[in-house]
Amino acid sequence: MDPRLRLEILDHCVDVGDINHYFSVTRLFTALHIMVQIANMYLKEGSLEKAYVLNLRFVMCFRRFHFHQYFGTVSSADKAVNCRNIIVVVAKAEELRARLLLQYTHEYEQYYDEQKEKRTEECREKEGSSKQHTITPLVKAPEGKEKTSPGTSGLSSSSTRPGVQ
Repeated sequence: MDPRLRLEILDHCVDVGDINHYFSVTRLFTALHIMVQIANMYLKEGSLEKAYVLNLRFVMCFRRFHFHQYFGTVSSADKAVNCRNIIVVVAKAEELRARLLLQYTHEYEQYYDEQKEKRTEECREKEGSSKQHTITPLVKAPEGKEKTSPGTSGLSSSSTRPGVQ
């Protein structure tokens, strides 16, 4: 699959829906903080896709967070912490996107090379089997002479052999 298409599929996994106004703002800030911690854990484990998706979810939640009805009640210190987090998370998401694109491109090229090699091998096998079934003449007919069919042995119908006309 095309590497850019794979990244688009990951981008579509990010949909977070609407912010639930029944949850308190501090609880949502805590959830965002935990989301960043889990994304960092995935990154340490080497699961780039999961870390990328969680970082993008953080960004999307943070963007929609301003529409919460009690957003104005949040202290400026909490807003500042999350603003710093958003800068770091966006940078990580861009870095992960570049790494994933590089990884997907490498995997795509490797898959393409394997398929190309497989097809050439299949073509060689087909050529080998078709050469076994076709009979090639051992001696070429000299130029200017007619080729004879295998039962006539080069004799014409006006042969001098008795009984043959």
